[in-house]
Amino acid sequence: MRKTRSNVRRPKDFPIATIYREAEIDVSVDKLWEALSDVANVDKLLSYLESAEIDGDFRTCAMDGGGELRELIVSIDQERRRVAYSIVEGPFGFEHHSSSWRAVADGDKAVFIWETDVMPHSIAEVLEPVIDQSINDIRAAIESAAA
Repeated sequence: MRKTRSNVRRPKDFPIATIYREAEIDVSVDKLWEALSDVANVDKLLSYLESAEIDGDFRTCAMDGGGELRELIVSIDQERRRVAYSIVEGPFGFEHHSSSWRAVADGDKAVFIWETDVMPHSIAEVLEPVIDQSINDIRAAIESAAA
C-alpha cells in the first residue's frame, strides 16, 4: 500500500485553507525531482492539461475541454528540491493561491509533498479532489517513465 497523508488545516471560518499531501513515489528522489523541476513539461505529468508554455517567469497551461491556468513560477530551488508557483488566472475563482511541490528522499524511494494555500477557504473542497487526482497522475507518469 502506498503511503499518502493529507489534511486541510485551519478552521472553516478562517479565510485561507492549507491543503497538504504526501505521497510515496516508487522512484529515486533524483528521478522525482527531475520530473517536478521540469516546469515547462507539467502537461506530461497531469492528465487534464493539453499543453504548457513558458514565457519568462509565467507558465500558461491549456486544460482539456477549454480553459487556461496562468501561473507565476515563484522559484525552482535545486538545493531543497522545491518548486513554488501561484495560479494568478484560472477558472477556480481564487482570491489567493500558492503551491509548492517538493521531492524528499525516503530510502531508495521518494516522497512527493504538495502544499497549497487557497483563499477563499471554500475552494479547498473543490480543489482537494483535483490535487488527489493530480498526485495519481504524477505518480503514474513518473513511475512508468522510470520502468
